[in-house]
Formats: sequence, structure tokens, C-alpha cells
Amino acid sequence: MLKERLHGKLLEVHVAEIKDGMQILRGLPDVYTVALRSGRLRIQARDPEALLDGWLKRWPYENLRWLGYSWVEPDMEDVFMAHSQRYVAENGFGNRRMQTL
Repeated sequence: MLKERLHGKLLEVHVAEIKDGMQILRGLPDVYTVALRSGRLRIQARDPEALLDGWLKRWPYENLRWLGYSWVEPDMEDVFMAHSQRYVAENGFGNRRMQTL
């Protein structure tokens, strides 16, 4: 089943300025998608741990108020996005563009 191919967790960030945050984060290299989920931005990226580590050391976006983060399990919408946008990693989520499902 497709959902079982997605291992690990996804990064969700909570910023006060949702629309601006979506636009800024979507423009980052190695960020595949940014989706709004329950008032938070769910990020599918090549290396979400590295993104978060850098942000925790220094939040670079003065016009976005950082309110926190969480790690979440992929849901069926994440599976659909990964499938329709054609990325699934061998051992995680979104590390490589997938060739076939």
C-alpha cells in the first residue's frame, strides 16, 4: 500500500503570517511542497531535519513570527501529494523523485 512506503514524520511549522509563510517557504531550494493543515504549514522537503536545525539556530524571516513546530505522521493527503507529484524516497519521505510506483 502507498501509505506504508512513506516512513518517518513530516515537519509542520506554525507561523503567525500563514499566507506569507507559504509563499516564502515554497520558494526554498529542496522544499517540494508546503500545504496548509489546521493552521500550520506542513513541509515536504529533501531534508526537513536540516531545515529545522537551521531555523532553530536562527530564524531568518523577520516578517514571519515563529510560533513553533511539530513532527507529524503522513496522512492519506500526504500520500496522494507524494504520488501525484511523484516523489517518494527509498527510506523516507521526499528525498528523491520517484521513477515509478
